[in-house]
Amino acid sequence: MNRRKAIVNIKANPEKFPDGATEKNIIQETARLNKIDETGKSINLQRLIDDREKLYIVDGLPSQEARRLANSEYVTKPKMEEALNKQNIKKMVQGRITKSTKNDQYITRNKPPGIYFDPKTGDIVEITNELEIVVNPPELLALL
Repeated sequence: MNRRKAIVNIKANPEKFPDGATEKNIIQETARLNKIDETGKSINLQRLIDDREKLYIVDGLPSQEARRLANSEYVTKPKMEEALNKQNIKKMVQGRITKSTKNDQYITRNKPPGIYFDPKTGDIVEITNELEIVVNPPELLALL
């Protein structure tokens, strides 16, 4: 089966295989595909985001919110943590925060100070040490 895939890959990537579908290239590509099957596929960020999005959808989040939350987890959060560390800013990127349906206020009960993400609106929310809520703080948006 991998031999057929190898031939298709070789024909689809002429720049990678300039001499075409020679037996040597077919064997080399088949070996690469077999190794991937044996050891598993390499980590793919898009696949991780898609898998996490599916989990959030199963948990009951709407599709768009699930996509935003998965992106924040794998793209925004690491990027923000790296930028905060570079600038020696001691703030923790925590996770997700939601608004109350009654009064349209963020639910902060039992949430430590830090930076949160609202998947419904796509906002970045900071809870300060004084328990103030700052939505989309400019200094954090500048880090992205």
